[in-house]
Order: sequence, then structure tokens, then C-alpha cells
Amino acid sequence: MEGLNSSAEIKKTFKVDKNKVFGLIKDERSEWGLKRDIKRVILYESFDQKAIINRVGALTPSEAILISLFDGKRTNGEVIKLASDLFHVEEDIAERNIAFLQHRWAIALEEKPENHRYGSPQYNPRDFVIPAAEVDMEQSRFYTPIGLVFQVSGNCMRDCLYCNIERIPDNEDTLISLKRWDEIAEECKELDVVSITLTGGDPFCNKNLLKIVESFTKRGIHPFIATKSLVTKDRAKKLADLGIRRMQVSIDAPNKEVVDYLTGVEGSFDHAVTSIKNLKEAGIDVSTNTVVTVHNALLLPELGRFLTNLGVKWMKNSQFGRSYFLDGQDELFVPEKTGRWIENKIKQLHDENKINRTLEYSFVEDHSAIKAPERKEKFPERSLCTGGRWGFTCIADGRVIPCDEIPVNEETVVGNLSHQSILEVWNSPRFNMYLKPPREPFKGTVCYDCETFDVCHDDKGRCFRDSLKSYGSLYAPAPACWKAGKGIRLT
Repeated sequence: MEGLNSSAEIKKTFKVDKNKVFGLIKDERSEWGLKRDIKRVILYESFDQKAIINRVGALTPSEAILISLFDGKRTNGEVIKLASDLFHVEEDIAERNIAFLQHRWAIALEEKPENHRYGSPQYNPRDFVIPAAEVDMEQSRFYTPIGLVFQVSGNCMRDCLYCNIERIPDNEDTLISLKRWDEIAEECKELDVVSITLTGGDPFCNKNLLKIVESFTKRGIHPFIATKSLVTKDRAKKLADLGIRRMQVSIDAPNKEVVDYLTGVEGSFDHAVTSIKNLKEAGIDVSTNTVVTVHNALLLPELGRFLTNLGVKWMKNSQFGRSYFLDGQDELFVPEKTGRWIENKIKQLHDENKINRTLEYSFVEDHSAIKAPERKEKFPERSLCTGGRWGFTCIADGRVIPCDEIPVNEETVVGNLSHQSILEVWNSPRFNMYLKPPREPFKGTVCYDCETFDVCHDDKGRCFRDSLKSYGSLYAPAPACWKAGKGIRLT
């Protein structure tokens, strides 16, 4: 393993107060943590009990070891002495490295976490020792997945106007067996998969959901469960007994008429409200998710007040985006004028302390409305396409696709967890070809002879989900690219 840097790169101007105590941030909403990724270590930020991985950074083993020493109990002075002993360097060199690291990753560290009721994550520094010859800081894709989504059932008791998941009815003969679920949970533990989400369809359509949950919780893994079904008092208690401490309930408006219309099922609103109350009574915190369409957009501020009064602590929402699986969606898009009004209204209510501050909204402009020169300027700074790079989606029969918003077919399936291990799927030639495709399938598009074709796929990736939705093919440019022609509106 490489040692601490003693060169002039670590400036002496970086100072530390030796009496201060630091630790990785961990509070009721956000948590920073470390994950061994075979050839390097990942520093990540997660939300909603690790349901969402928000930001990541790659660390060298020495950086990870130093950060792991900030346990929320040791003073900087104690950390400096430990680092000096561990790396066999003078204390002034250890201090400069620690000061530089605290400066570089200030976003992930908090002072005096021992006073915080959640505490700081605890790690064994030995877990991050990697031989220097094996360290790789270049590959953008994780060597092991950081987050996995399991659609434990393809069935759903709702018929939402905006659904973006393919409906694949369950076949009891082909569902992943409970024995295999136990093996998958063990693999997740061995690989230190950070985020496990159980969804669908609706996960409660799988009669064995509680047993599946137990496969994870008995290994210390607490999956995030998202549902629109009725969670009864009995079901909520059983989930709490298994160790579940937070769940997501989807609710799109503060009234029965709009919710029942958007979900296509009468009683959906009442079920959502009852579920929230039952989960809270069982000691399970609730986060909510809202899909913002033209039908409920103006109600979002009122929904925020309604959920605040119900005691919901975490409120998420997403602007409606086109589904590949439904027709006639153009009337669901939120007009920009409405979107900007919502932004301003939510900010106003925050300032007046009238709604929970976790409810935020930012209008997202459709790529097709942005002119090419502006897209060219923005494209290099686009978000990383995480599909297949950070994790994947496994449907109820074990088939694996890189992204849950694309269809399941011969072209998109990259493996099958019913008989393959997670790493076998992750490292399969099919998966690799999906992320780094040959040029030939792009013939007839601007991508085919583009000079940045390889860079585009190697760096932040091309959003094949948006390519498919906008142009009808996985082998098309990302609509955010300035060379792409105008496609179908997506948001």
C-alpha cells in the first residue's frame, strides 16, 4: 500500500486543531460512508437509509484509512499519532496529510459528532489495506455494485397514469426462490452492497416479501421498501419486528379525488394515509414520494402541509418524465410557468416555516427545448449515467437489466440472478458490451462516426434510457448531446 505524501503537494498552510473531534456525517437524512471497491475505496453520501446514493468519490487506501480514524471519538491529536505509527512517518507529515484530507473532504466530515444522536459510522482501518500494485484510481465504473434494485414482484394493485416500469405479471414457477434470496442476501453482505431497494410493481404483491426482507435483515442489511399498497397494522408490526426503520409510501396529492384518479384505483388515497399512520404507530419512519404531473402540480405546496401535519419527516418528489411503456402522456407534462411557480411557492413556505424543508422542487427543462449551442456547453458537465456503473435492477424472475426504466428483452438482459452470482452478472461480457458498445449498431446516427464516441461511453456514459425514450432505439445519441436531433419530449 502507498504511504502518506510528504512532498510539497501537501501545503504546510493546512492546519488542524489537535483538540477537535471529527467524524463522517451521519444524521436522520444523510449519511457518508466508506466502501471497499476491490482496487480502491469509495466515499459515498446516501439518503433515506441508503436508499439513494447521491455522491461518491474514489479514495486511495491511505486516504480511506485516515478517514476511518475519524470515528467521532478521537481528537485530531490522537488521529495524528495513530497515523504516524500506522504509516511510519513523522507526526508533522501525518498532520499535513490529515489537514489536507479534512480540507478536501470537508463536505463529508462534521465536528463533534459524539454530540449527535446518530453517531459517526465506525470502520476498521485494516479493511482498507490494498497492495500498492493493485490500486486503480482510473476506472469510473465500480468494481462491485454499490446499489441494487430488486423488483420482487411484477404485479401491482394500482394503474398509475405515469407508470414508468414495464408490467411483467408474476409467474410463480419462475420467481426467485427463497433459498436463492438467502444466497443473494449473503452475496450482498460479502460485497458490502450499500443500497438495497425492494420494489416492483409493488413488493407486497409477493406473498413471501417478509421472508425476503428477513433474508437481508438477519445479516444486518436493512433494505428500503417502497409501496403504494395498504400497509396494515399487523404488517407494519411484522416489518418493525424484522428491523425495518423507514419505508416509502407514494402519495401524489392531499385529496382523494386526485390520488384515486392518478392511480386509477378508488381508495388509493385512503390506503396511503392509513399506511403512513400504521407505519408510524409501529415505530417505522415514513418517507413519501410524489410524481408531479399537470394534474397535481399546483397541489404540491398543500401536500407538503398535509404530510407535515401527518408527521412525515422526508418528502421526495420528481417531475413527471415520459414512460416508455404508456401512450398518450403529453398532457401530463408540467408547463414551465407552473413549475417555476411551484419552485417559488415552496421556497416561500420554507421561509415561513410552514412545511417540512425536505420537500423541495426544481423544474427540469426538457432537452428538446434547449438549443444546440447551450447543450454543447452543458454536455461535458452532465450527470453520470449510473445504470450499470453503480448498480443494476433485478426483476422478479431473476433477469437483470442495467436500468429499471427500459424494457426487459433479449437486447437488454445482461444476466440472471436465479442461477448466476452478482459478480458473474456484473462482470459478464454482455454487461460490458452494453456499457461500451461497438459503433456498428449506431450506423445511420450521428454517433457512428463521432470523434468522441469512446470518450462519451468511457467517461460519464450515454443515457441509453433517454436515447430509447426519445428516439426509439438504445443505439441513438443521448438527447442531451448537442449533435442529437430533436426527439420526443421527455420531461
